[in-house]
Amino acid sequence: MSTVEWMRKNWAALFLGLGAVGGWHTLRTNEELHQRARFTIGHLTGTVYTPKSGTKYSYRYQVGGKTYEGTDASEKGMVADEGGRFLLEYDSLNPERSNGRFALPIPDSVRNSPPNGWVTPPFPVPAEVLKR
Repeated sequence: MSTVEWMRKNWAALFLGLGAVGGWHTLRTNEELHQRARFTIGHLTGTVYTPKSGTKYSYRYQVGGKTYEGTDASEKGMVADEGGRFLLEYDSLNPERSNGRFALPIPDSVRNSPPNGWVTPPFPVPAEVLKR
């Protein structure tokens, strides 16, 4: 049996297998980010619409003097104003990987973050909120 014939016959199993590997990789990546997390201030820069995922929110943040950008899905009760400040979690070994915590606004009393962020958020945040 040729490779093409095998793929035609087993396409569903192949599709499910690839999906499982992709899901495992995403979970592993998120777990690594949480284990090596640091926190900084994210600044909402706008919205991006994608046909596949719907509306996502774009943001920027700085770590070690370098500016990074990212996008994430919305959260209930989020800071939605452009320029809004929110808590951002990033991977200390790979700052390009981040997780916008849009529903956790940065208090006005916090003006800036340290160049390499905080080890823990600069204000009380329930542990279960950071686990997601």
